Amino acid sequence: MSFIFTNHKTGENIKSDDSQNYDELLALLRKMTTPKNTLITTLPSGIGLDFEVQEDGELWIEFYGGEPSGAFVTMAEAEEVVKRAFQGINKNIKNSYADLISEWEY
Repeated sequence: MSFIFTNHKTGENIKSDDSQNYDELLALLRKMTTPKNTLITTLPSGIGLDFEVQEDGELWIEFYGGEPSGAFVTMAEAEEVVKRAFQGINKNIKNSYADLISEWEY
């Protein structure tokens, strides 16, 4: 798994090219509270998840692997997406996550 976490407000920048630590990724995700924070990941399942906090505080997620998809999510939904993606759920993104995300932007 690889990831890049950036907090544009504080200048914090964390990068890993070989982490396999699910808890570390969740800890970084939970730091996504400030606008323009970003977390870009490639998970062991092959799916890529990119997160960004918007100016209004909403959390945006983009899925890569198969058909690109994006939606606004809550932190709880984002955590569940990461959990499932770690478990290898990466086929037919919109169907696999339909119980969490009902409104897709694309």
